[in-house]
Amino acid sequence: MNAIQNGILQWNQSITGLENDKLSYLNGIEQTKAQWLANKQLIANAQSQMRNALQSTITNI
Repeated sequence: MNAIQNGILQWNQSITGLENDKLSYLNGIEQTKAQWLANKQLIANAQSQMRNALQSTITNI
């Protein structure tokens, strides 16, 4: 009986470990997505600023 209980305990610990690994993986994906979106916004801002600077330069010529 004790061996069965130990087996169940080990099984539960393995499942808990896998659940934690899954959460870590999903959190990593979310962080990557957030970073990608932030970079996308930085690029959009830089493009807009460059466009405005070029328009200003052309207007001033």
